[in-house]
Amino acid sequence: DAGNWTATVGQVADQELPANVFKGDAVTLTYGGRLKVKSVTATHDGWNGDLSNIPASALEADGQTLIVPNGATLKGTLDVSTILYKVVIPDGATVTLDGVSINGVNSVNYMWAGITCLGDATIILSGTNTVKGFFKDYPGIQAAAAGKKLIINGTGSLTASSYGLGAGIGGKRDVACGDIEIQGGTITATSGSRGAGIGGGDNASCGNITISGGTVNATGGVRGAGIGGGRRGQDNGSCGNILISGGTVTATGGENAAGIGGGRGYNSDKLSSCGTITITNGVTRVTATKGGENAPYSIGAGKDGTCGTVTIGGTVYWRDDAAVEAVFEGLVIGGVAMNYAGLSRPASGCEHHMSHYWEMMFEQAHKRPAPHGIQVSVATVLVLKLVEA
Repeated sequence: DAGNWTATVGQVADQELPANVFKGDAVTLTYGGRLKVKSVTATHDGWNGDLSNIPASALEADGQTLIVPNGATLKGTLDVSTILYKVVIPDGATVTLDGVSINGVNSVNYMWAGITCLGDATIILSGTNTVKGFFKDYPGIQAAAAGKKLIINGTGSLTASSYGLGAGIGGKRDVACGDIEIQGGTITATSGSRGAGIGGGDNASCGNITISGGTVNATGGVRGAGIGGGRRGQDNGSCGNILISGGTVTATGGENAAGIGGGRGYNSDKLSSCGTITITNGVTRVTATKGGENAPYSIGAGKDGTCGTVTIGGTVYWRDDAAVEAVFEGLVIGGVAMNYAGLSRPASGCEHHMSHYWEMMFEQAHKRPAPHGIQVSVATVLVLKLVEA
């Protein structure tokens, strides 16, 4: 009476269980007949997640792509001398790495990362794991496109690296990646050249990077940040915001790059960029080392680059170069104008009278006034409206 039985795994129903069902997957058996059943015993002879023994039935139609199901545990060594498979984590999946070894061969015939995430993905670390990309343009673990997030957690360890232009963990060359969040584990991430240890690949952007726990050691390739952006090429080289709120972090930049922040820009016209960098008091320790004497900052922008506000333990240490330049330019022009006029009115006119008036009003009301610069800015706008009228 087997024809009356239907097996459902997730949302897929079939008369037989698919070969890639893993131990721990939820399987629902539905009987369409009128038979009274006392007991059911389910057995499964498919793949158990061992990378050293992958049956053909676990692969996609191309015979090379292994899509790891949600909830699976990968283990064992991918023997790259005989087995050259592309390991893929689908969108929305959580996968555990438990004693995994994937060491790519750096061949143009196998252009993929050690592990490729197709969308939002969570990787749980257990045991000791090593993952390396299969070609120089690709990272050890490739985060998905912008708008998606890779989360890494667990109690195990992970060593992830690229042969060249990809990040250790993050983006590949010339292709943007999404957000990266590290919540736990012991992680060592290294780019071979021009990519970040954790973050963007060469000539590519990456999303926000968050580290809230674990022990992280990240080293950028030549001109790539330890944590943040890869080298800026002709087209791109930006990184989103970086937040470190926990754990122990060591970040070393490649030549001309920051330890945490931006990679090297292409030139003075094509700058690399990084968003805000925030390191809270919740961290155990953060050590950042810039890439040589030509790198301007250990935490901040790389050479020929810009960066947003850097805040460490609640204290602001660095702001965007362009903003600082604009302030100083205004101060210098104001000084020149006052010298030319022979009085201070070019720098302190009726807008300052309005500000002082408001300050007196606040004082009479026993209230604290707004900052002087903000009041003057608002008054300047009002005065310009009167001038235009």
